[in-house]
Amino acid sequence: MVIRAPNPPQHFDVLYRAVDKPEYAEDFANGRVWITTVQQCRATEDAQRRDTGEMPTLYYFGGTVTGDPHDPAFREIAQRQIGPFTPGPSARHWTFSNNTVRTSVLNAFLLCTSPYPDAVSPKFGSHLIRINQPHEFLIALSLALHAERRTLQYGIVGRVKYEWEYAGPRTYQGLDPEPDQAFGKPVRYEDEREVRMVWSMVNPRQKPFLLNCPQARDFVTRLS
Repeated sequence: MVIRAPNPPQHFDVLYRAVDKPEYAEDFANGRVWITTVQQCRATEDAQRRDTGEMPTLYYFGGTVTGDPHDPAFREIAQRQIGPFTPGPSARHWTFSNNTVRTSVLNAFLLCTSPYPDAVSPKFGSHLIRINQPHEFLIALSLALHAERRTLQYGIVGRVKYEWEYAGPRTYQGLDPEPDQAFGKPVRYEDEREVRMVWSMVNPRQKPFLLNCPQARDFVTRLS
């Protein structure tokens, strides 16, 4: 598993998480961390915590393009449709027509936090926890997940972007910037000012669980 850095790089001095029961806060402070999943966020019955559009499906519409496969702009459009390729030296005139690429996140592990204590408490609970050195905390959890033999591709921590007016699939085309599938959310959630830790799964059937990570205690302070 790889620890990825957001682009552009982001730094967080501390992060906060709130829980609604004192025993949950005590667990967290003692290195027993509840790790949820994208599927759980999509399906939960709690309206305040539910996000049916969490990590939405992306659709890239290629349209019809013709050009030189050695041209950087044409090459980028082509690679978005068929993946990386190496054109031969004599290749000059390629056409792609009506290709649609669908990208879905079936599941991922999540831990949702914020750099602002008032963004998480009291909305998500009255028991507040501070995470010191968030990057080192991410590494500790990632190593614990690996030790649990969880099939993961990478771990990353980053700030959520509130840039969509509605939940649901996102579309883009041509050289449009690719929507941020892991960190994009509708603007109605912007009061949460969320920073999330994401672990990409190989096996999407994995469920939320209580992760035992004694090393996490070094980076956690229970505030209430």
